[in-house]
Amino acid sequence: MSGGRLRTGKMRHRITLQNPVVTEGDFGADNITYVDARKIWAEIESKGSRELMIADQFVAIAVYKIYIRWAEGLTEQSRVKFGDNIFNIESIENPDFVKRKMILTVSQDRSERGDGTIV
Repeated sequence: MSGGRLRTGKMRHRITLQNPVVTEGDFGADNITYVDARKIWAEIESKGSRELMIADQFVAIAVYKIYIRWAEGLTEQSRVKFGDNIFNIESIENPDFVKRKMILTVSQDRSERGDGTIV
């Protein structure tokens, strides 16, 4: 789905866009929580996975593309929730420069799933 028209028939997944809220916690440390901003329909496409070395451990990261209609206020600090899955936004594309649609490149640390499964 590059440029051109939205393929709304493929937008069959109901996702929740979440924005961060930063509050000051104990001892001045920032606490980040996420609040639901809006629910929208999306197309989710798997782009494979990769392994990263984090804190001397290999961590499997799943990568996806999520296609949505334009969502004002969405940033790379926002995140996507789909069922029990939480996706971190790595990049946001505006492919036709007319604020009609967005392509999100997102990642999911496979250890973040409560039941150990992937979408």
